[in-house]
Amino acid sequence: MPPTAPAKRQPRPKLDPRLAMLLELDAEERRELVSRELSRIEDIGAELKAVNEDLASFPARAQEPMIHKLREIYGRLFAPMSAGLLAEGALPDSVRKTGDPVFSAFILADATPDRLAALGVTVRSQAGDVFTAFVPQSAIARLEEAPEVRYVELARSVVPTGSSTDTTQVLAPRTAARASPDFNGTGAIVGVIDSTLDLYHPDFRKQPGFATRVLGLWDQTLAPVRNEISPSFGYGVEYTRKDIDDQLSAFPGTPAYQQVRHNTGGEVGSHGTAVAGIATGNGRADPTCVGSAPGADIIFVAQADPHSANALADNVQVMDAFSYIFARAEALGLPCVVNLSNGDNLGSHDGTSMGERFLDALLEKPGRAITLSAGNSTGTACHATSTLAQGTSTTLHMSCDAQAVLSDAVEIWYDDDDRFDVTITVPGPPPLTLTVSPGDAVTAITPSGVQVVVDSTETGISGANRVSVLFLVPAGAAMPQGVTLIEVHATQVNGSGTFHAWIDRNNRLYDPVTMKEIAHVFFTTWVDDKSLTLGTPGTARHAITVGNHDGKVPPQLASTSGLGPTRDGRVKPEVAACGENVRVPWSCNRGIDSPQSLYGEKSGTSFSAPYVAGICACLFQRHGLSLTWAHLKQLLADTAGNQQLTIPDRGFGFGYLQVGPLIGNSPRAVDVWIQDDPSDTGLEPNVATVIWASPDIEILDMARVPVANPSRGPGGAATNIVRVRVRNRGTQVAANTQVHLAWAEGATYVPMDAWQTAGLFVAATGGAFTQPGSTQQIASLPPGQFAELEFGFAPPAGPADRPLTLIVQLQNAQDPWLGASQPWALLGTRNNLAMRTVQVVAASHPSPWTMQFTVAGAAASESTGLEVSSELGGGQVVLRLPQSALPLARRGQVTGEARIVDVAGGEVELTLGQGPLYVPRLVLGPGQPVGASISVTGAPAAAVPRRVHVAQRSGGQIVGGASLEVRP
Repeated sequence: MPPTAPAKRQPRPKLDPRLAMLLELDAEERRELVSRELSRIEDIGAELKAVNEDLASFPARAQEPMIHKLREIYGRLFAPMSAGLLAEGALPDSVRKTGDPVFSAFILADATPDRLAALGVTVRSQAGDVFTAFVPQSAIARLEEAPEVRYVELARSVVPTGSSTDTTQVLAPRTAARASPDFNGTGAIVGVIDSTLDLYHPDFRKQPGFATRVLGLWDQTLAPVRNEISPSFGYGVEYTRKDIDDQLSAFPGTPAYQQVRHNTGGEVGSHGTAVAGIATGNGRADPTCVGSAPGADIIFVAQADPHSANALADNVQVMDAFSYIFARAEALGLPCVVNLSNGDNLGSHDGTSMGERFLDALLEKPGRAITLSAGNSTGTACHATSTLAQGTSTTLHMSCDAQAVLSDAVEIWYDDDDRFDVTITVPGPPPLTLTVSPGDAVTAITPSGVQVVVDSTETGISGANRVSVLFLVPAGAAMPQGVTLIEVHATQVNGSGTFHAWIDRNNRLYDPVTMKEIAHVFFTTWVDDKSLTLGTPGTARHAITVGNHDGKVPPQLASTSGLGPTRDGRVKPEVAACGENVRVPWSCNRGIDSPQSLYGEKSGTSFSAPYVAGICACLFQRHGLSLTWAHLKQLLADTAGNQQLTIPDRGFGFGYLQVGPLIGNSPRAVDVWIQDDPSDTGLEPNVATVIWASPDIEILDMARVPVANPSRGPGGAATNIVRVRVRNRGTQVAANTQVHLAWAEGATYVPMDAWQTAGLFVAATGGAFTQPGSTQQIASLPPGQFAELEFGFAPPAGPADRPLTLIVQLQNAQDPWLGASQPWALLGTRNNLAMRTVQVVAASHPSPWTMQFTVAGAAASESTGLEVSSELGGGQVVLRLPQSALPLARRGQVTGEARIVDVAGGEVELTLGQGPLYVPRLVLGPGQPVGASISVTGAPAAAVPRRVHVAQRSGGQIVGGASLEVRP
């Protein structure tokens, strides 16, 4: 391209800057860009294939130099600027061929799949308000005009977070300890999204026989031939367990890779095989090398074929892979954890990127978990930060050396309440200067032909501003050599004034001497390599992000392991595990008839995360399908080691993984508790689905006769007694335990600021409840015993069909409840907090039986959903909600055997079928209350009490609920 002066581009705030840039190229320029970048990747794939074929022919002790050569070639992989623009001839059959360019993209929209299809989009999957899709160029203008569409983001290439060392010469390997002889992941699924899997490896087969442990394999890089089929996403090839078993039983009589065409190049030492083995290997070929969940089943998605033009996956395909695995697990009724060991340097790093929103939405269902690697970007000088006062400036220096020959990108993120101007000065001769203010987009071409695009339009995704700087390097050119100046000037500071900048990973090369990635584009001023070097999607809110330590005692963090916190201040990673010098299953080339190593050694966060994935599978085995991402985080944090650490730590998070305490859960010295539900044993967390019906909170009349509901009145003197039972499951006497009682109007979520104590009494001299008070103390409570206390209660006047919520919180110096200061201070997570929100109706009472309650939005960053279930054995259960809380566009997201029967007077009626009714993602702000109700008609008679339960979930975690009990 000839050089051009800086010129403003048309702002396209609903499109990500790279997509907007590609749309400005003419058809020939786009074809040339795709062809050039694809050719480079094909050349890298060919080199990898050649070295891999040689590698399989050499004995293990002679493979070391070739393994380093593979790492050097892998290090040249890059994120193409054209990623997401599908090459001609590469379109799947599911996309109509019109000659129109097609993009793989995320769409953020308050819409249904049918609505997006009407706009010309082929939807592949959906999680919450994020869709993955094939988007023809002709549909993009319609998407920009549609009010329900908020943002369109082009797919980005992803590469494995990598290993700093690979070797088959295992001198002192570290084989991670099994979780427990009793817990091996049986009954759970471990999903792995990675490159290739050696299906022939003994570690992934059952013993005895040929049977595979792989329930399904989706190779996203293949196109169907003969009788092969694609899954519902419309691309790739899906292989069943039977397909794999047929191939394994036929081998070696039938050559490898014939029936299941996955990994036809026979990749040696593959990343995917190592990752899957750390999580699930059963040690069939070597009992000393066993993964953390050897009893789990496996679902594998191959996102890349290193020996072809498909050497890189895109992050939209990765989200399809997560959807596929969780859908398969849900169909089987099994809990599932999915591991991803690759990532990206760019993004908001605050959990609001498209991929992170997608993952968090998938985890709104219980029985699901995701483990992510923290990345290996620490020490690469890819992150810089500064804090500005209004009217001041900071200048970042970004150095590019002669080996920086690939297109690259920089992103700058800062608070939504601030306004920054950014000036880019690219070295010449002559120098090129581009300046943008918020809302601007500017482009220019240097004398060497490098196109520079600076975009400061709104992101449309998060509560933050982004400045994107793209460097599009043509054939034969390089990044501008020398120092590029990036001046950030604060024109308005109403937020923190802090900005963070990240450089993409494109111009990094592997150094075989240091066995590390060396950055050839890097910051030299305002560098921060001590925080915020995590990759994305590793900053997702619900996923478990894992750092990498060396396995020593006490462990030392690996020098490259990604560091937190997130840009919005959350603790990340949550935990660190050993990923250095880990012995792993080693994939072989089954097309070569020669002895090959079955095990090798790898290092990096890629190999610490899957170990935690296997541990999650064991925890699912122990706790069951109702375990959520929040429960898992609590368990990991509560049992993590923290010797010589200040918690939270930027690299270790809450500490280093300790398997024994995590699985064993030994009793504490003092453990005061109160039952959440009749099945509660005091084990933390309580994963039951009804945790607001504490049998240890009992309502009596003033004669101490149990009653169904509190007697509402005008207030004043106590009309009821609340009896509280407090227990000690510890091993020592609990001294001076304080018991706090509070109440609230019946709601499915009662935040602490809604707790009330007015109308509560303790007994005065003589035993009458005349002294206002909500706290009493138990002086001594022996282990294994319980004590009972009584409070007087004068409930306020209110509707007879509206329950009251009673809350009991215990406090002991040796077993404190820290309230909102704890990350997991929600109902059910700690056993020293319990509630009772139950409305009792007599079966003899004329129907309909009703219960009114309040639903309130929980955390600002989390979605609110309701789950209704019934023990009645029949009849009609109707949930009524304000129409404003359930937009019509989301009716299709109501699941279960439910149907909307009426929309009238601003109210929506939903009926419960044979299974639970789940109403996700209600439109409620934090703390915003709306009235709701349950009514029951036609329920059959029964001799025992039965209940209808309404649980409220915040981000998938139960935060409360209310129950209507029909009592005979």
